[in-house]
Amino acid sequence: MKRTITLALTLSGALCGLAGAVLVFGSEGHRMVTDGSTAGFTGSAGFNGIVAALFGGLHPIFTIPASFLFGGLLVGGNALQRAVQVPTALILALNGLVVIFVVSTDRYRRMLRERASQAETAAKLAAEAAANEDTRAGPPGSRGPDPAEPDEVEP
Repeated sequence: MKRTITLALTLSGALCGLAGAVLVFGSEGHRMVTDGSTAGFTGSAGFNGIVAALFGGLHPIFTIPASFLFGGLLVGGNALQRAVQVPTALILALNGLVVIFVVSTDRYRRMLRERASQAETAAKLAAEAAANEDTRAGPPGSRGPDPAEPDEVEP
């Protein structure tokens, strides 16, 4: 099973690399240009891919709609610039804001999980201490052990 998975991942990575090379090194008329500059496909595609993956929670299924969202955001940003004179830099800045919010949200969740884990551990320790105190006290109605009296040792 592991060999099949490794072979599938290797082949898919090789084919994706080949497709990317065709896009990057293609002829000038067929080169994929994402941001309208002459930088070509590699201009900001890597960063946009990272943003889409982060927004999708680094999950393959959720990254697909996130990719469509950011693709629409970039294309819509160019259309807004032409129609309403909104700066394209403002639209591109939204990508940076998404990165900041996604990373900070992940860090905040991790901090909350750690606090909940610490509170759970403290509650378990308190319950164990209370259970130990109950067993040392003896049966109900008894005074419990007297710390001033030494334990009797039988010969």
